[in-house]
Amino acid sequence: MNLSQMRSADLTLMVRLLETREELEAQVARLDRQLAAFEPGSSSRPRPVSLAAPRPRPAQPAKRRRAKRGALTATILRLAQQAGNAGVTVKELAAKLGLSQNRVFNWFYATGKHVRDLQKIGEAHYAWMGTAPPPPRAAAPPRRAPPHPSAPGNRRSATPRARDAKPGQLKDSIIQLVKAAGQSGVTVREIASELALSPQRVYVWFNGTAKSVPEIQKLGPATYRWID
Repeated sequence: MNLSQMRSADLTLMVRLLETREELEAQVARLDRQLAAFEPGSSSRPRPVSLAAPRPRPAQPAKRRRAKRGALTATILRLAQQAGNAGVTVKELAAKLGLSQNRVFNWFYATGKHVRDLQKIGEAHYAWMGTAPPPPRAAAPPRRAPPHPSAPGNRRSATPRARDAKPGQLKDSIIQLVKAAGQSGVTVREIASELALSPQRVYVWFNGTAKSVPEIQKLGPATYRWID
């Protein structure tokens, strides 16, 4: 399955179908438990199982605005420099930035390890060892607006696609983030935010490619962890 050639509408439909399949599998599991009560030696009488349509999901809370690309890196490095040799912990950074500790820890594992002057001095404890602050990040050039679908000569779809990744690169990046999250696990949205991808694309990856990685275990709805 080449996800880079799929439209976002197709990815959204695939996610809905996968969620519906999970709900149906949960109903089948309940039915199996009910049927097991009729086997010899069972004294409990099963309760009737309702096969009504799934209840509508409650309205999701408003999404928190995602920081611009590079803003999180600049903020963490600035706070580390201000802390000096005493350093700063992941917990302190998460409290100051209003983020989850998993998000900050994943940043250190994926992006922070490439910053030579940022050194680990303890458990989830980092300090800035450089003599000068890093150079400011260059602003990205403004993007041109895509042509209207009805414009002459425009034969491509106007639907934006997720950022393309090299074969195997997406798998390696996601596995690294799942490993770094530890036993508490990491959510699909956190991975999508860290890799600048749509949650739909990450969700489809877990329901496709991830099934061939037995060390990845599902903890709950859209939450996964790494088991050795």
